[in-house]
Amino acid sequence: MNAQEAYNKMRHWFTLPGAVLGQTDDGFCAYRGINEHGDHDKLSNVRCAVGCLIPNDLYSPYMDSGEQGDGMQAGQLLDYYPDVRKLFDDDLAMEFVQKAQTRHDDSSTVDQFIEKLDRLADDYGLMTHAT
Repeated sequence: MNAQEAYNKMRHWFTLPGAVLGQTDDGFCAYRGINEHGDHDKLSNVRCAVGCLIPNDLYSPYMDSGEQGDGMQAGQLLDYYPDVRKLFDDDLAMEFVQKAQTRHDDSSTVDQFIEKLDRLADDYGLMTHAT
């Protein structure tokens, strides 16, 4: 996918009814949310900006278990999981996705993230859905 497609998918995911930021209780990013057993669940509807782009068949709970227990950063994820890297058409798409993830991690609400995502998309010259 290119940067425009990544933006469209992220924005769609986070404008669905009941959307929440993919973060753990201690504020760390989670590619997938935690189930009732305390495990990251590939079928969870709770996802971060990058997590909503990763198909279930490519997701691994190891993505959410970094050295400090806070998961891999988006750049590390693309380095360690070549099949995830292949999802993106070019370096520009990967750069956009990593910056979008930073906006996600720095947001406290879904609305705040969507605003930041729209501004980022605008900076990249993408067609935005901002009203």
